[in-house]
Amino acid sequence: MISDLRPDRIFHLAALVPATVPQASPEALIRVNVLGTLNVLEAVRMSAADARTLVVSSAAAYGPVSPSQQPISEALPLNPATPYGASKAMQDLLAGQYAAGHGLNVMRARTFNQIGPGTQPGLVAGTLVHQVAEIISGTREPEISVRYLSTRRDFLDVRDVVKAYWDILEHGRPGKAYNVCSGKAYTVGEVLDELLAIAGLDGVRVLQRLESLLAGDVSVSVGDPGRLETETGWRSEIPLRQSLSDMLDERCQQIAEPGL
Repeated sequence: MISDLRPDRIFHLAALVPATVPQASPEALIRVNVLGTLNVLEAVRMSAADARTLVVSSAAAYGPVSPSQQPISEALPLNPATPYGASKAMQDLLAGQYAAGHGLNVMRARTFNQIGPGTQPGLVAGTLVHQVAEIISGTREPEISVRYLSTRRDFLDVRDVVKAYWDILEHGRPGKAYNVCSGKAYTVGEVLDELLAIAGLDGVRVLQRLESLLAGDVSVSVGDPGRLETETGWRSEIPLRQSLSDMLDERCQQIAEPGL
């Protein structure tokens, strides 16, 4: 396809993500996330060497990072603690190698937690929104189940994420990695409180399923968007409350009209 189209802009986001494909094995993660990226980059090298190409990695490639090293900058070594994180770290390094070793115009995006319209249950914000929407619709008792409440994450609206990807592709430097993040961290509990306030719900029971972190889980993850802002002019524009409100409206409509 790349040989036929000879594109000048390529966004490579294809990947397996355990939150939405929980049955994905380590072998499948390597096959899709790493070898899939290798196939794309080889096709670019052979048929579209001048194309500006963005390979979308993940903050999971950083692994657990101590609070003293946060917000996380792109200079921090990759130290993944999960099979998914390892696959994204390998993908990231492969993209860098094709820029350095073959002179391709390849940039890397290390994206932190995304929220906003289209977010599916399985990702933390999507799961919370789905449960709140069910309570609103009367199909669920006023009870929320959550894995952790105290973990802190850097949430960025998907519409800001898409704009960041475009700005990186247009203005980024080949071979460079760019954190795509807000630079702010919220606990899962704070996100849930905001959702309940938007929904106007009181007296909702909250059940935390786990008391301590499992191996590979991260207590806090907040990125430094400084390189992205300085080199591309990008700025985040959509506040957390708007993201959650738009997500909740969308999910309530989907529950009310399942065919949509």
